Amino acid sequence: MKPKKNVLFYVSITLAVLIICSLVAMAIGLATGMLVFVAQENVHSQPVAKVRLTRIRPPTMPPSTATNTPLPKPTAKVVAVPTDTAPPVPATVEGVATPLPAQAPVPLVANTPMPTQPSQNVPPTFTPLPGVKVAFTSTPAPNTPTSTPNPNATPTSTLNPNATITMTPSSTSTPTPTQTPTKTTTPKPGETRTATAIPSATPIPTETVMVATATPAPTNTPASTVGRITGRVVLNGSAVDGITLQLEDQAYQQIAETKSSGGGGYSFADLPPSNEGYNVLFKQGANSSYEKQSVSWGWIGPVALQAGSVAQLPDFEISIKDFKQTTPKDNASFSALDISANNPLKFEWTSYPNATKYWVDLAFDDAQLVVWQSPLVENTSVNFNGNLSDGKPIAVGNYWWGVGIQQKSGAYSLVVYANLMLPLKIK
Repeated sequence: MKPKKNVLFYVSITLAVLIICSLVAMAIGLATGMLVFVAQENVHSQPVAKVRLTRIRPPTMPPSTATNTPLPKPTAKVVAVPTDTAPPVPATVEGVATPLPAQAPVPLVANTPMPTQPSQNVPPTFTPLPGVKVAFTSTPAPNTPTSTPNPNATPTSTLNPNATITMTPSSTSTPTPTQTPTKTTTPKPGETRTATAIPSATPIPTETVMVATATPAPTNTPASTVGRITGRVVLNGSAVDGITLQLEDQAYQQIAETKSSGGGGYSFADLPPSNEGYNVLFKQGANSSYEKQSVSWGWIGPVALQAGSVAQLPDFEISIKDFKQTTPKDNASFSALDISANNPLKFEWTSYPNATKYWVDLAFDDAQLVVWQSPLVENTSVNFNGNLSDGKPIAVGNYWWGVGIQQKSGAYSLVVYANLMLPLKIK
């Protein structure tokens, strides 16, 4: 009887061990299945390219709507500078008043310098030597009525050859006013009279010289020859400080770098004017702490800039917005012979808020060479017929694919790659 009991004991032990092993194997299988399922569904678990991803230009970029309005040129400010307004003192003639020939007034045109104006824009002055008497030796000019004659005056006069003219200097070079002759009477015996020239009742106009003075240029020279780009970075609508941004030209050559601060604000100053424009760039590689929240790439532009101007950009949204590339799955494998126009490879993704256009980039050999680019589409899928951009059929190898997104942001275009490119195998 004893040997029989030992057999039963060993059989029981064996069955117990087998049951325990089966339960452990089932538990391990369930755990492994759950991990694989979660990894496939979690967008952030998608593999990342081990090399630098090359960003390329979208299929067609909408033209920039920024107006290249030329800056107004500085204009000369015209200021009327009157000459000394003190009326000239008429010449006193001993003897008989002899009118000088009438001179026609010189017409003045507003904002037009005098033809004989000196370079200093100041009329010349005439200052005779004190105490010098000028002898009048010229032949008397014919009596010419002035532009405003005195009706009570008789325009007859005789010239005394022995008369002496005493000139009193005027404060300016204002032409000698025309004098109105007085009536000549015959003196009585023994009576001596002195005739004095009486100025006309009409006020003598004072010449006003229009002097053009240029508005002084600003002392800050860079402000008139360079421009500035400013804006704000937001994540899900909230301002974010400490974000590294780069400025580049349309050839993707980096020009400057800055960080957002003070409520997400950023600024690129002292920029040369550019009609082609600049791009303000965000890339996840320079902001690793935002890897699970932000887009992989994003840039806003092109931003045309004029000399002395400031381009204020709309908010730069960098959130990923739960975007996913859904088909093909990670590391999906396809036969090159099975892809054709009748049996295309379909790329699909979820919508991105406020997106206007999408496109797909297919890259070969760890995303270093883009071999196919789809046209811009408005829906969330595009078909690939197996022919690359050069017309050749797709070859066996490792590929990556990614979706580009365009948004309209004010007068500019916001372009993002919402997710890193996913691996695809062609057999």
